[in-house]
Amino acid sequence: MDPYLLISIAILAIVAFFSSLLLTIVFMKLRRQVKENQIQRRRDILEPRILEYGRAQGASVRDYLAGIQVAGDEEPLRRILMDHIRTVRGMVRERLVRACEELGLVQDAIRLLESSQAWVRGAAAEDLGRMRSETSVEALVQAMEDPVSDVRMRAAQSLGTIGGRAAANQLVGFFRQPDRWSGIRIADILTSMGEETVEELLREFHNIPEQSRTLAIDVLGRVRSLSAIPLLRELLHDESTDVRARAADALGQIGDPNTASRLMDALEDDSWQVRAIAAKSLGRLPGIQSLDALCRALTDAQWWVRANAAEAIKAKGEPGHKALLGMLDSHDVYAREQAVFMLEESGVLDTYLDQLGSKRDDDRVQAVNFINKLVLLERTDRLTEAAHKHPDRNVREELLNLLGISPSGLGEST
Repeated sequence: MDPYLLISIAILAIVAFFSSLLLTIVFMKLRRQVKENQIQRRRDILEPRILEYGRAQGASVRDYLAGIQVAGDEEPLRRILMDHIRTVRGMVRERLVRACEELGLVQDAIRLLESSQAWVRGAAAEDLGRMRSETSVEALVQAMEDPVSDVRMRAAQSLGTIGGRAAANQLVGFFRQPDRWSGIRIADILTSMGEETVEELLREFHNIPEQSRTLAIDVLGRVRSLSAIPLLRELLHDESTDVRARAADALGQIGDPNTASRLMDALEDDSWQVRAIAAKSLGRLPGIQSLDALCRALTDAQWWVRANAAEAIKAKGEPGHKALLGMLDSHDVYAREQAVFMLEESGVLDTYLDQLGSKRDDDRVQAVNFINKLVLLERTDRLTEAAHKHPDRNVREELLNLLGISPSGLGEST
């Protein structure tokens, strides 16, 4: 056969294939657009009735749809209700949720959880969350045993959206299956549920495996519930270092100043990780009763403890700055180093540099005493830089004198 004929046939076949593919795509797009237009037209008719029902009291949603043929309108009804359930609150939301139940939309989604196609099951689980019907909790709990992880997680997210004690109870229960579940994602869902999570966590906490307890503690801290404080105080004495550290962190997130004494005790923990977190948490609490304990922590053998203690002292504002100034006279070199670093970070050094040019004798004396301490500690990098770049000539000259540097050795700025 003529090779040119074969090539022509091949080209025609390719053209025919791509032409048919293009026509199929165009047809599907037009079909989808026609369907969307039909849904929108039906929505324009149904939506005012649905919103009128939501704002009313009593009666059934079907009474408000009387006279309108709704057979085959499941999709526009589903979209209308889910869109508005997301944006409204209170009694209106409750009535719209009830409408989902009365119109059979909830039951339809529950049936789809039995589909052989995973994407259908996942979409159904997500829709149940958007409809927020408590009647779907049991079905969503069963969906959390789905063999496909995406379906399980969508079911868990929907349970978190629906909320309520039953949903919280089921989600907390899955902390007992750390090998099967993404504990971090479950913890995020529980956190989003807020206060209603706390009661279930407190009741079930000691039944949760040790490897999941830290996640449960994180949830308690992020929800910031005062009712969790007694358990967290108890956990500061747990055998597990991780549990003690997470408990200290959670107390800091809750921010109750009445827990300061327990956190100060935790600064003496055998584990440096616990001491470091306790120091950080004390910095989050209001009040200055922990300053002395934090100053002692500046002498800790572990750098992280010293660093967190210094940050916590700085967070106390003016009283903390004064405490850091006092630590410049400490016999502990590490404490002095941390104090200097925090004073630089907090802007105290810049304030004293400006005071060198003050017309008030008291201000200048304070500044000179502070800078002399830095010179003795050999922390002069910032001072040398300021002696060269500070905008006030008097300050530059005073710094040169205190540092023992001749102007010719440094170069004079104008």
